[in-house]
Amino acid sequence: MSDKRNTPEYRRHNAAVYQLWQDFAAGHPARVPVMLRTHTRWFLQRRDINVEGYTFQDYYDHPEIMWEIQLRGQRWKRLNVPYTDEYMGYPQQWNGVYPDFHGGLEEVWLGNQPAYFPDNVMDSIPALQQDKEKLYEWELPDPRHGPMMDRVFEYYEFFEEKRKHGDYDGIPIAPTHLLLGTDGPFTVATKLRGTSELCLDMLTDPDYYHRLLDYVTTAAISRTRHGMQFLGQSYPRPSWGFADCAICILSPAQYREFVLPYHKRLLEAFSTGPYNSLHSCGTVQHLHKAIADNLPITSFDCGFAADVAYSRRQVGPKVHFSWRFHPVLQSAAGEAEIRGAIQRILASRVTTGRRFTIEEVAYPDIDWKRWEFFYRKVAELSRYPAAGAPLEDSTDWFLNRGLIDAPGDM
Repeated sequence: MSDKRNTPEYRRHNAAVYQLWQDFAAGHPARVPVMLRTHTRWFLQRRDINVEGYTFQDYYDHPEIMWEIQLRGQRWKRLNVPYTDEYMGYPQQWNGVYPDFHGGLEEVWLGNQPAYFPDNVMDSIPALQQDKEKLYEWELPDPRHGPMMDRVFEYYEFFEEKRKHGDYDGIPIAPTHLLLGTDGPFTVATKLRGTSELCLDMLTDPDYYHRLLDYVTTAAISRTRHGMQFLGQSYPRPSWGFADCAICILSPAQYREFVLPYHKRLLEAFSTGPYNSLHSCGTVQHLHKAIADNLPITSFDCGFAADVAYSRRQVGPKVHFSWRFHPVLQSAAGEAEIRGAIQRILASRVTTGRRFTIEEVAYPDIDWKRWEFFYRKVAELSRYPAAGAPLEDSTDWFLNRGLIDAPGDM
């Protein structure tokens, strides 16, 4: 049942969104879907959401603040951002809250010291940068305990207890979840050792390099398995995803030799099917073919620096690309610039196969009039011809990712 506070406009919007994603999963969307991805960093940096002025340290140190910011941000977006192909209005239940330490959790659990900043996400100090030999003293950490992990499960219990005995704005909250998966073996290794140092190890001390990558990969599998078991989730599953942003600095040959074996281990542990995804920022287009040829990866999430038109020519029409424009379009570009950028990407034939989505990441200084123009212009210019045979159905992948679901919020 839809919440009675939802207006007819919300219901019409949600019905259109539902149909768009159903058609996309079947391989014949009417146009390119557009999403505006918000995240807890954005919620904290927006003073119309974080009215108390909580710092990132406040957010990390106080589970009640983490709870409030996540749920307040969900409500704010659903009630205030109409120009996105995501559901609006009051849902049947809010998404579950989760222990959120942004990009620092994995490497701090493995041995780095955390570094905090008042106005941005936490980072960490590489534990092996000055003394690489420490690695030989390390044992695999406990996936339930140790630096940061004790706090993760403490916060989990806090959130579960709170949601079972309450609601938010009169609406129940879905079960608490954990951020499972990994930022990627190569990326996490750069965080532990330092990027330059790791690359030198790769070329001059390959035995050490592989010992470190094996350690990181084994730990990621252990932590993810424990989290899935703790939550009662089954694995391996038809669809799974992970990230590895730092691989963009490697050549295809280096990727195949030094990273591919560890990506294979992750997918062998958690996936049985072809509908897996990889997030990698940066100029990563030169690796997409090597990845697609060697792994069951059928979806790539890329940043604005990636030449996805080149990638499309390399991997063909059946691979999904999620891409975003340069953030200047959200804050400073004129209408002619915005229109021109959209026309250029559409003219590049990246939409061949209708497996292309635009997933912009919201920036704190987003200009809502520019965003409305951008959304409307993509919707206008990206419409496909009415005819066209659907591609092989990949509904399982989209269901697992949460891009399509039952139309309960309509």
